[in-house]
Amino acid sequence: EGALGRGRLSTADSLQLAAERARGEWWECAVKLGATVDSSLEALQELREWVQAHRGDRNLGEVAEDREEQMAWLFRSRWVWKAGFFQLLAYERYSRGVRSRLSRLQSLPIAKDLEKMDRVRRFWEPWFSAWTADPERPELWQLGWMLEEFRIATFAPDVAVAEKVSEKRLSKAFESAGLGEQV
Repeated sequence: EGALGRGRLSTADSLQLAAERARGEWWECAVKLGATVDSSLEALQELREWVQAHRGDRNLGEVAEDREEQMAWLFRSRWVWKAGFFQLLAYERYSRGVRSRLSRLQSLPIAKDLEKMDRVRRFWEPWFSAWTADPERPELWQLGWMLEEFRIATFAPDVAVAEKVSEKRLSKAFESAGLGEQV
């Protein structure tokens, strides 16, 4: 997927042409993939430790639960395959976003984070409920990626987003996926 590029290959000729162009890029893409998986697993371990340390905390317990649900989504069964090459490369940004949020928790009042969390949870909760009920539904995957971008924009303004995602865009996307009445 990484060496072949984005887009749909619908004919044998288009596949052959893409394969010829990609021939020299297989190794480079495999190295990128390996490095991304490696750094993602390191970030996962760091995040698990933070969640474990703060799960029972009266102030940060809610944030820990939110982080735990995010880990369940990002590192779900067969996560590398389900994310795909290009989405997997975004995991490094997601990790930076989580780290930025956690560092802000140390310097800003918890109330600010909880206010932001309320904005995210308005969409996250109905989506997470639908996704856990039907984790193989691909349109829910797309909403999940949009929510990750929304998380970054909301909690980590110092981390660039791949696409602008507003509450208005999320509402429209939720409506298209049949979840509009839940937000």
